[in-house]
Amino acid sequence: MFRDSLIENAVELTGLLKHFNLTNDADMERARTMLEESIYGIDADDLRENDSQREEIKNKVDAILNKFNF
Repeated sequence: MFRDSLIENAVELTGLLKHFNLTNDADMERARTMLEESIYGIDADDLRENDSQREEIKNKVDAILNKFNF
């Protein structure tokens, strides 16, 4: 189940990650930015009701993780 707070919390965390990058790691910042862009404007209702959008977001996040080997 996708709660409304799921997306709100994820967006908030991407903002916090900017401040936790104490070493100014360029890859970490690039991954953070890509994640933020991937989930910006996404609504939990859309994820609950739209299988294709849910799959698209999952694929974007998986691609980010694979690109940066986190």
